[in-house]
Amino acid sequence: MDIFSNMLTNIKNGQAISLLSVRQLKTSINIQVLDVLMKLGFIRGYSEDKTNPNYIIILLKYYNGFGIIRNIKKISTVNRRVYITYDTLARIKDYKLKILVLSTSLGILSNDEALKLKVGGELLFIIY
Repeated sequence: MDIFSNMLTNIKNGQAISLLSVRQLKTSINIQVLDVLMKLGFIRGYSEDKTNPNYIIILLKYYNGFGIIRNIKKISTVNRRVYITYDTLARIKDYKLKILVLSTSLGILSNDEALKLKVGGELLFIIY
C-alpha cells in the first residue's frame, strides 16, 4: 500500500476508534491533502511530530462524539488511474454531501475548487 492510501486508512480507522490524533509519515502529497481536508473542515489540523520530524500528527475532528468523516473511498490506485475532465465534473450533480478530491495541474483540489478554476485531473478519493 502506498503512503497516501495508508494515511487515508489511518484517518478513517483513527476516527472509528475515537482517537484524538494519528501519526503519519510526512510527504508532500500528504501535506497537500491534509491542507484540503483542513480547509473543508474534516480535520482540526496537523503539526510536525516533535520526536521525529519525518512524521506529522493529524488532529481528528468529532461532532457530538461521532467522527466528522463517515467514509473515505480511494478511487485512483497505483495500478489504475482514474481521470475526470472539467466538463464531466461540471455535469455531476449528485455529489452534494460527498466531496471529490483531485490531483490537478494546480495542486490537490476539492471538486468545488476545481470547478471554480475550470480544471480536471486525477480523481484521488471521495470523502463524506
